[in-house]
Amino acid sequence: MFKKSLLQPLNINFSAFVQNKAYRIENGAHVEPRNFLNLFWIKEAKADSVFIEIKSNEELRITAYSGGQKTDNIFHGKLVKQGYFEIYLKNKKQEFPPGFNILYGNHDIERIRIGLTNDNSIVVDEFRNGRGNLFLIIMGEKYEVESFFKTSISENLSIVR
Repeated sequence: MFKKSLLQPLNINFSAFVQNKAYRIENGAHVEPRNFLNLFWIKEAKADSVFIEIKSNEELRITAYSGGQKTDNIFHGKLVKQGYFEIYLKNKKQEFPPGFNILYGNHDIERIRIGLTNDNSIVVDEFRNGRGNLFLIIMGEKYEVESFFKTSISENLSIVR
């Protein structure tokens, strides 16, 4: 989970070029190195560069550049008051009885939160809950991993706020 003191608030019209490979991972001791595009299930995982842009309070655009090709991906989510953008790639819950799943429960949730650190790195918080239960038997996985990605800042590439 993000520490608010380490984040700058994101806003509409935020955009940045982002390196595709994470330089730091937290809360994931047994996690393979993260790739920015893979976190969003984007096939162009070996892209040369990645551009992210918040188009509105509910829309994020990720553009991948690979071998002269440009691929746009639009994600619908929410720019929340805490200053990060939140996307649910999956959000399915089945519980019986509803709200108190002692007999049966099945959760399939994949949530992504994107924030901007004080040192202008992009942090992506990946939450996964793929658990189920039948009576007292619980199966599945649940984890949360934060991946940090450097932004490219120079005279021609800059973060626009």
